[in-house]
Amino acid sequence: MPKALKIPVSARQVATRADPTCLLWEFNPGQLQFLSQVLGVAGIHFTTHLPPAATSLNTVICPARAHLSWLPSPLPIVRADFSPGPPPLPKGSFSLPGNPRQPPGIFQLPSQVGAFLSQVDQYCYPPRGRILNIFGLQPKSGTSTIAFGLANSAKNSVFVDASYPLPDSVSQRYSPGMRKLGFPAISNFSSRDLQEDLLVSRFREILPMVQNTRFLQLQRTDASPISHLFSLLVRAFSLVVIDWGVLDSAEDLNDLSGQTLVVRDYPQPVANRQLLLQLHRQRIPIVSNRVPNRIVPANSGNQRYFVPYYRELKRLQDQGLGTLWPKGLQTRLAQLLRNILAAA
Repeated sequence: MPKALKIPVSARQVATRADPTCLLWEFNPGQLQFLSQVLGVAGIHFTTHLPPAATSLNTVICPARAHLSWLPSPLPIVRADFSPGPPPLPKGSFSLPGNPRQPPGIFQLPSQVGAFLSQVDQYCYPPRGRILNIFGLQPKSGTSTIAFGLANSAKNSVFVDASYPLPDSVSQRYSPGMRKLGFPAISNFSSRDLQEDLLVSRFREILPMVQNTRFLQLQRTDASPISHLFSLLVRAFSLVVIDWGVLDSAEDLNDLSGQTLVVRDYPQPVANRQLLLQLHRQRIPIVSNRVPNRIVPANSGNQRYFVPYYRELKRLQDQGLGTLWPKGLQTRLAQLLRNILAAA
């Protein structure tokens, strides 16, 4: 289990947000052309006119000597200089509340374009996503099905399959997380294909789309790259659903950020009763999967965390027809997601 996944999550609701916009101010036409090309390739929106509502802006990009005291509200400021000589020190700087980073200096363009884009990206996409960690009490308890279904029920979400690390001998061209759910294998993509300096503005477009959600096959090899990857995910998406596979010990939950959900197969007895007791003491929600409808009456209180048995689902998955999930199951998982988020 990775130990470096402490990610700040400030948002209390899963909601989409309009694309961030930068204000380019006091640059000459040649400099504006360079900045527009650089920001356009990075997928970062910008404007050269102050909109009527300045609250629609996320950051201001301006030359080193620009004065912005007239701004109606404080905004993060990124200063860039195109002169060949050393840039002057800024008279003032701004840092995001609660952000441990030091205020940036003046970026020399075009030589420091990478660092410049990284700073703009951090201001435009602060941490905002919620994380759902999904574990199973038994193998083949339907953990991946429920995890994907929850992600597929939300807007601007990503489903991360971290259920097991692939050995080096296995080609990374395949995504078992999708094949086992009845979807075509996604070739030539996994977390190994991501660059460490990837911008959030491009992140959502790079991850492959599966129905209503994005997909990432996580290679759990080193905690440091994983921590960086998760910092990108909570900045890029409103909901990050991670399928961690079978839960071995309650201690595996100690270093995880976000909410945790454990799935058990209703027909199968739980082998580790002590683990089940620990989960109840920690008030971790447990979803009973494949519950016969006749067992749970309509007025039962445990309906909040159960998924009825859908006989045709396994057949559809085995035939590679993952797109034909029963509508009743999709509706039930959407309701389950609402219950989970409301309980936080």
